[in-house]
Amino acid sequence: MDGTAVLRDALLTLPIPAAPPRLSREGAEVGLGILDAALRLSHVRRVTERLDISEHRIAKRTTELDISINLLTDTQLAAARSIHALTSRGLRQAPSADMPKQVLWVPVARLSRANVGQVDVNDSSGQRLPRLTQYETTRLIASGLYRLLRGILAGHRDALIAETKLGEFLYRVHEPRWLIQSAILAVLTEVSKPKVDGAVKGEDVHVATGDAADPYRSMALHLFEKYESLLAEFFQLLDVAINDQIIVVALDPERDEHLLSYELPLYVNNPDKWRQRLWHLLRASREGYYINYVTDIPTSLPSYHLVAEVIPGVDISQIILTTNAHEQEVRALERDLRDMTQYVGPGIQDVPITGRGRVADLEIQVLIRELAELMRRCKWEAATAGVPTPQKCVSNCLALVDRAEKYEASLHLNENDQSIPLQASITESELLAAANELEAGGLRYDLAVEKQPTTNRAHVYWRRPPPGPVASGRTKIHAGMVLRNRAETNARTVLVYALAVAGISYLLACLIAKSLWPFGLSYDRYYARIPSVEAVIVILLLVPGFLYTRLELPQHNSVASHLRTVPRLVAYLCILSTAALAASVAASTVGSVIQVAFIVGTTVPIAASFLLAAVGYQPSTASVTLARLGAPRWVTSEEAGNVRAIAPDVTYESLGDST
Repeated sequence: MDGTAVLRDALLTLPIPAAPPRLSREGAEVGLGILDAALRLSHVRRVTERLDISEHRIAKRTTELDISINLLTDTQLAAARSIHALTSRGLRQAPSADMPKQVLWVPVARLSRANVGQVDVNDSSGQRLPRLTQYETTRLIASGLYRLLRGILAGHRDALIAETKLGEFLYRVHEPRWLIQSAILAVLTEVSKPKVDGAVKGEDVHVATGDAADPYRSMALHLFEKYESLLAEFFQLLDVAINDQIIVVALDPERDEHLLSYELPLYVNNPDKWRQRLWHLLRASREGYYINYVTDIPTSLPSYHLVAEVIPGVDISQIILTTNAHEQEVRALERDLRDMTQYVGPGIQDVPITGRGRVADLEIQVLIRELAELMRRCKWEAATAGVPTPQKCVSNCLALVDRAEKYEASLHLNENDQSIPLQASITESELLAAANELEAGGLRYDLAVEKQPTTNRAHVYWRRPPPGPVASGRTKIHAGMVLRNRAETNARTVLVYALAVAGISYLLACLIAKSLWPFGLSYDRYYARIPSVEAVIVILLLVPGFLYTRLELPQHNSVASHLRTVPRLVAYLCILSTAALAASVAASTVGSVIQVAFIVGTTVPIAASFLLAAVGYQPSTASVTLARLGAPRWVTSEEAGNVRAIAPDVTYESLGDST
C-alpha cells in the first residue's frame, strides 16, 4: 500500500480539526524509538520458522525469536522504559513492594498487515507475555512521525522566512498542521484501509466543511508536493508504519536473553480441478509430494532458519530456499552494464587515458569486479547444492570477468604501460549480452540448500551477506520441498496382497472346475453347479477382507495417503474385483458368466500389481529436482535444461495477496 497516496486521501477527506490532536512530545520520542528498533531489529539474534505438515493442505507454523536486550541501543532502551511510564497509572505514586516491577516494552517483530491476526507471544516456558495494543503502538508512532516531519521541514532554509508557505505552516497558520496530525493519526490507527491508487494532483475536492477549508488542504498538499525529495525518507518510514504491524511485548529487564514464540495461520492455494488432482495423486507416488512455501521477512534481519517436519513414515528428500535479497544490486549492475555500452569499443583507445576516459575505464573495472563477486557467489552456492558450476548460462559474464582479470594482471606486470585501456577491448555487444544473462538466468535470486540425512525433519538456513541493510523493505522468501514415501515395504505388502487375492480366486476356480487350468470352454457346466455357493462367497469376502485390514494403509487425506495413492488404488481394485466375483457367484446360475467373473477376479489383481511395479518411485537428478522445486535458472540450466518448476501439490503462503 502506497503510504503517500493513503495520506493524501486522508488529507482530502478528513474534516479540518478545530483543535490539535492529543499527540504528546514524550510519546513522540518513544514512538521514534519503537520505530527505530522495529526497523533495525538488531536485538533479534535469530528467526526460526517451524512448519508442521501432517495432512494434505493443512500445516502449522510457529515462529521462534532469540532476543538479546544487550543489543538494544541507549535510545531504544530509553524508549522501552518510557513506554511503561506512559502507560502506567501508578507512575505518580510512590513505589511499594506490592507494585509490579518495571518491564521493558521491546518491539520483537514486524509483520505485514496483510497477515494480521491474533498474535499471542509466549516465552520459553509457554507463558503468554503482555503485549502493547496496536492502538497504543500506532498512536506513539504517529506522534513520532509528526515530530520527525516537523523537524525535517524546520531544517529547510525556507523555514527561516516567515513569508513563505513553509514559514506560515510552521509558525503562523495552525489548521494545516492540525490536519496533517489528524491524517497521520487516522491512517495509522484505522484497522482497515482502502487500497488507494493515488489521488490526482490539483483535484478540486469540496467536503462538508465548505470552501473555507480548501486553502488549508491546499497548503498541506502543497508542502508534500514541493518538498517531496526532502521527505523521501519520511515517506519510507510512513510506509513501514502503514503496511507493517509492530509487535511490542513486555520483557523482564533482569534477563538478557529471551526465547519467544508465536503462531500465525497460513494461507493455502485454491484446490485444483479434479483432473489436476488426479494427476497430482499419480505423480506423488512416482516422484514425490511437492510443497511450496512463500513468506517474507524484514530486510534488516541478518538470518532466517526454516525447519520443516512431517509425520513419521514420510521423508523430506530435498528442501531448498531462494530469496530476492540481491535483486536491487543485480538490477543496478544490469542497468550500469547497459549504460556503459557507449564508453566501450575499439575506437576508445584513441581517447586519452586521463580525464573522462580514465574515469569511464575505472567505472567499467568496478562493474566487472561486482560481476566477478556475483559469479563467485553463484559458483559457491552451486557447489553447496551439489550441482555443476554454471558455465553455459553465464558464459558472457565469465568472459568479461576473465578479460578483466588478465588486464589487471598485465598492469601489475607492466606498471608503466597504460596505452590501451580495458574499455577498448570490450565491445558493446558483450556488455549487452552479459546484462541479458543477468536477467534471463535469474541471478538476482540466491539459493540455499542443506545437505543432511533424509528423515522426516529437514531444515535450511539462509544468511544475508554482510553488511546487512537497514531499510524499510521486505525480502521475499520462497522455499520448496519434496516429500517421499519412506515405507517402501508398504508397496511390497500391497503387491503380495494383490497376488494373494488373485491366487485365492484361481484356487477356488481350480477346485470348482477340478482342473489346474479352470478357464477352459468345457468347464462352464461345473461353474453352473457349484456345490456350496455360501462357502465360496464367504471365502471370497472374508479372506481378502482380513488380509486388507493388515495392510496398514495411511489415513485418508494425509500426506502419506497421497504418497501411497497407487498402492491404495491397487488394494481397492482387488477388493472391487473380489466383491464383483462374489456377487456373480451369488446371483448368477449361468456357468459361462461365473467363469468369466473368475477370470476377471484373477487377472485384475495381477494387472494391478504390474501397475504398482510400473509406477514406482523414480528418483531424479539433483539439477532436475532443484528445477522442479523452483530454483533459479542459473543453477539448473547446466543439466536440467528446459525443465522448470512444476505445479506443486500444495502452496502455503504467509501473505494472502502474495504472488
